[in-house]
Amino acid sequence: MNVTLKCVYERAEEWDGCRILVDRSWPVGLSKDHVNADLWFKDIAPSQTLAEWFGSDPGKWLEFQEWYIGELHTKQASMQEVVDRSYHNTVTLLTVKNEFTYSYVRILRDYMLFHYDV
Repeated sequence: MNVTLKCVYERAEEWDGCRILVDRSWPVGLSKDHVNADLWFKDIAPSQTLAEWFGSDPGKWLEFQEWYIGELHTKQASMQEVVDRSYHNTVTLLTVKNEFTYSYVRILRDYMLFHYDV
């Protein structure tokens, strides 16, 4: 199983597999056809409070990771549904961000791979 990360503004490709939008809010100005997401799991994005606190500040990255993983532990039903849909496929996690160095989607991908052996 392959979990990839992609910006929603990039073109959908056949090899994206199951495309899952994982942002809390729908991308502004984009239609459902443009996003071309198979699923939208907004509840596995970081809480608004956590996201606002982090603010993409690299100095807060390590602490943000710990807090976000803690949140993911409380969202097991949603996480299991994402994982169930992803077995034996490629899954592409979609977000509005186009840079993933300090993005929660990286943490989410690693969490899926480590905790669910996908």
